[in-house]
Amino acid sequence: MSQGAAIKRGGKLVSITGVTAETEAKAKALGVSAEFVFVQANGEQLRHVAEMVDAGQLAVTVAQTFSLDDVTTAFDISAQGRVRGKLVMKI
Repeated sequence: MSQGAAIKRGGKLVSITGVTAETEAKAKALGVSAEFVFVQANGEQLRHVAEMVDAGQLAVTVAQTFSLDDVTTAFDISAQGRVRGKLVMKI
């Protein structure tokens, strides 16, 4: 795996927002497959995920927490595409 790579050769990039032709080409050049997966909200599955988080079986990385007054700042940070973890809004 090259320095800074998040997916090793032969790995799979899965996106819930779509895969552009550019992303697919870059992935292929690195020996990675890229796929789009359509996701639909499901209450039972979300409850199961919450149970896994509560049980410590699934970790959620929070990058930063913002008040609702700082929503513009949070949006600007998100738009940069360099956030590692989740941006959380406190309401």
